[in-house]
Formats: sequence, C-alpha cells, structure tokens
Amino acid sequence: MIEYRFAAPEHRADLIDFINYVFSQNSVPHDFKTLIPKVYADGRGYDGIHAIVLDDGRVKGVVGQYPVHASFGGAPLEIGYIGSVSTHPYARGSGYMIKMMEMQAEHAKETGIDVMMLGGQRQRYEYYGYSPVGCQYTYQVNAANVRHALRSVDASTVGWKRFADAAEAEIDLAYRLYQQQPITGVRSREDFELIMRTWRAEPYLLLHEAEVLGYMVVSGTDSVSELVVSDVSCVPALIKGWFAANGLKNMSFSVAAFDTALNRVLAAFAEGYQVSNCTQARIVNLANVLRACLTLKMRAGALSDGEVILQMDDEAPVLARAKDGQITVQETDAAPNVHLPRLEMQQLLFASNRFAAPDVSCPVDWFPLPLFLYGADHF
Repeated sequence: MIEYRFAAPEHRADLIDFINYVFSQNSVPHDFKTLIPKVYADGRGYDGIHAIVLDDGRVKGVVGQYPVHASFGGAPLEIGYIGSVSTHPYARGSGYMIKMMEMQAEHAKETGIDVMMLGGQRQRYEYYGYSPVGCQYTYQVNAANVRHALRSVDASTVGWKRFADAAEAEIDLAYRLYQQQPITGVRSREDFELIMRTWRAEPYLLLHEAEVLGYMVVSGTDSVSELVVSDVSCVPALIKGWFAANGLKNMSFSVAAFDTALNRVLAAFAEGYQVSNCTQARIVNLANVLRACLTLKMRAGALSDGEVILQMDDEAPVLARAKDGQITVQETDAAPNVHLPRLEMQQLLFASNRFAAPDVSCPVDWFPLPLFLYGADHF
C-alpha cells in the first residue's frame, strides 16, 4: 500500500538510511549525519520537515524543506530550502516526486514560507515553478597572483584557527560580525558553528595581531564560500598567509554581489571571476519577497524612488513603492504595469543575466533584486 505523509520521529532512522543509500548510489558514499548535521545530527528534531512516500511501510521517496528564518536588511523573510530530494532507483517514473513536491509547496503556503529555494538541474525544477536567482561572484586566485600582486603585503600579523580550537568569547565576536551582515538572523548563536559545517565545510576564526578579525567558511583548503571581516584591508594579507601555510596553487572565493567592499578587494588582483546565480527559487508570497529584497537593495544605496504594480500568473496584483528611503508593498486592485507568468516574473525580478529577463518597462535600477542565501544556509 502506498502512503504519502510527512515523516514522524519513528521514521527518522529509515529516512536517513534511505537518503544515504540513494545519494551513495549516484556518487560517492554519503553520511547525512555528518554532511548536514544541522538537520540530521542526533537530537536535531527535523524529522517532520520531510515529505515521504511509504510502500508497505518502507520509505521509497523523500523531499525535505529546511526552514530558514532570514532578515534582509532588517526585513523578515521566511525561506524554505528544498533538499534530500530522492526516489528509490526501482521506483523512478512512478510519480512519487511530483506528489511530494506538491506536498511541500502546499506546506510552504500553510506555514508562512515566503520563497522556496533549491539546487539542481534547471529544467528539472522549472516543471515545479523554480527559476535561477541571485547573483554571486566567484573569484579565482592563483599562486602567481599572490606572488606578484601581493609581493609587498605583510602577512606576519594575520592568522587563523579552527572554531573547534577557539574560545567561546572569540566565537561570540565572530557571531556579532555575522549579525551585522546585510542578510542576518538565519543562525542562532547556538547553531552558528554547526550550520557552517554543512557539507563538511570548516569554519575558521580569522585573527589580526591576535585580535578577532572575522571568520571564513572553507571547503577543503581552497574554496571559501563565506568570508566576513571587520576590516577588508586585511584580506590580501590573510590570502597570502593562507596560500603559504597550505602550499596552495589555486583558491576560489564566492562573494555576494551586494558585498561591495570585499568584491573590490578581490577584483583588484584575482586572476579571473565568474558571475552566476546562487540558487533557484519559487516565490510563494510575492509581496513579502519584494519587501525584503527592496529593503536590502535600498540599504545598499542602489535603489531610486519609483513604483510598479506587478502581477504573477492569476495572483492578486502587488504595488511596490520606494520613496524617501521607505519601502511599501501591498496588494492592490489597480491594473498591473507588468503581468507575467511565474517563470518570467521570477527572471524579471532576480535574473543577474538581464538577457534572461523579459524586456518590460520597470524602474530602471530596481532589478535584479538581491535574492541571495549564503551557502552554509542551503540544505
């Protein structure tokens, strides 16, 4: 007998065994308790976020939705990140995935999620209403860049240590810096370190003359997905020192497009860079998403006064206005300036490649909006 439901605590062991099995079949062996400890470590209590399908009591499919309580420039945004998407190899083509994705979309509406996010092949998830969104820069720095561009930089005053080796007071200082970022409120102090260990990444405390400068999240030794410092002028010294200590030839840094100061430092000497979307998203509450993203963009000083009425599919039109440093967003009965299907609307609002966005008349500097989530907060 086939049963669709949300997982209960008694399904936990079978659920984890199932996703370990499916993902290990597709690539290298997986252990989700260590890969995503914020969800699957013992005692975390996230069993109920998973839509599952049972066949005679045995798990045959899973779709999870991890809740992320974010703040964009001070405006709240509720994000549901889809992950652990898996169907038993012998059950593919059965329609399980369609039903579980529908369950999670309905659950998002019922629980006040504003936007759903996920990673994966674009066309596969376009069927469920997702579009590539967000903008990040990925810089490639190599040993020649360090040797020539940073030859006069003194790296003797900087250092680092693993969070595991740091004092609680030092981690407190790093957490305060995190809370000052444009996107905040995602991580509690209690879960700060655990969340940054997602997918076996390692958080490091950064030091300048033995004082806490900030932190970075590193995969291996050569891929930085998050770098937060109180003084970006120290970044070249940190990079030079890190290259020397780890014997590196290459290193990459992923940076949010709105992090102007860090982008300028890295762009000054990096060998090259790529501009890409950071995730895929499906809007659930257009008004709340517009409010949060417009607030974040205004905080960055990149938003002119203006207004527009947008309508997505057959949903109620939404009036968005920026005036005198204030953002107002509300549903309206007025006719929309722009009426688009879901995928086109999401591309208009968030596509960093403007050739992917429909050519319509809107306030000139409003779009793309900065719908972004740091990698550690992904599922």
